[in-house]
Amino acid sequence: MESGKNPEQSGFGTPDIPESRNRPRQQTLVLAGVILAFSLVYFVLLYVALHFVRSSALSTIGIVFVSYIAWRNGAVAGLALVALNHLWTSTAFLILAPEFTRSYPPEAIISILVHVGVALLLGYFGRLAADLRKEIEVRKMAEASLMLLQNELEQRVETRTRELDKVNEFLTQARKMEAIGHLAGSIAHDFNNYLNIILGYSALLVKKLEPNSPPRDWAINVEKAAATAAELTSQLLAFSRKKKFPVRPVNLNTLIEELIPLLSSAVKHSITISHVADAQLPEFYGGVDQIKSALLNLGLNARDAMKNGGALTISTKTVDVTEAYCRKHGLTCPTGTFASVSVADTGTGIEPEAFKHLFEPFFTTKDEGKGTGMGLAAVFGIAQNHHGAVFAETELGSGTTFTMLFPVKMLETPA
Repeated sequence: MESGKNPEQSGFGTPDIPESRNRPRQQTLVLAGVILAFSLVYFVLLYVALHFVRSSALSTIGIVFVSYIAWRNGAVAGLALVALNHLWTSTAFLILAPEFTRSYPPEAIISILVHVGVALLLGYFGRLAADLRKEIEVRKMAEASLMLLQNELEQRVETRTRELDKVNEFLTQARKMEAIGHLAGSIAHDFNNYLNIILGYSALLVKKLEPNSPPRDWAINVEKAAATAAELTSQLLAFSRKKKFPVRPVNLNTLIEELIPLLSSAVKHSITISHVADAQLPEFYGGVDQIKSALLNLGLNARDAMKNGGALTISTKTVDVTEAYCRKHGLTCPTGTFASVSVADTGTGIEPEAFKHLFEPFFTTKDEGKGTGMGLAAVFGIAQNHHGAVFAETELGSGTTFTMLFPVKMLETPA
């Protein structure tokens, strides 16, 4: 085969002429047909009229056709029709009124000039009107496009503003929790030292005092109150992330199976407990006792939310935490692969106002004397202590789900 040969010249057939190149030719042919048709109609009308009135002024009836063609198709088309009309006029007068053709009266000259003038003027102004219509259409399309773009921009700005407000709200909440954590940790650490002294001396009093004596009963009450206060300070230290704990590989599925019997004994018979396990869930390093305590807190809260019974579901899965995931749930943890455990109930849900303060220490929606408000705060601190996160999802009347996230690959050893 000859190299460099144009494919269009290879002998396999002539190339098709593009449709865009055929269109002007077709439009010209159509216009020529229209002009010819108008001129023939004009000739018929003129021929019929000359049977009744022998006057050269009759040729002016063609001005209507010339005006229409010139306005719609331009001066050239109008002049073409004038020429054809003049041809038909000469023919008609030659056949029916030859005396006019010999003298060629001034009316005929005026008629031709009028036709030419009308064709030129209406052709010019018709073209201007057509251009103006196109310009108006283009502007309307541009305005419509601009309106769409403006609406899209407004929607984007509104969406970004809402996202920014949400992020600012999350950051404000994170800073507030951090400040509360520092304060609570400092107080709990010092308070715990005094409680250890109270517990020590009350234990000595219980041993030294005579059994069944009122002073010994008082000492026992002091010891119980000090132990309750010590548990509260322990939760405060967990919230403030100042409580140290040993770490070892944690398998959440195994841990939950160990926790379910304990949880079952604490809930009503009208509440069913189920475990939905991810068999491929990876292990991570963490504090087993701390995580058990957090899950027990979440389970007991779920029990309290289902006073008339329901279903408590503990499920595990592997989660790929991205920046979008963090924005959606208001998290400040690093991105990456996390092992998650969710505790879901079918209870009453949480009111929006209470939802804003879920993890704050000493905030509780329980009746007075039935809760210290430190359970969820401790859960929050345990998640933070593992470089993870915790968040809640709720719907009034449908229930609440708490999810704890633990990074599979720790960034650093927990403090």
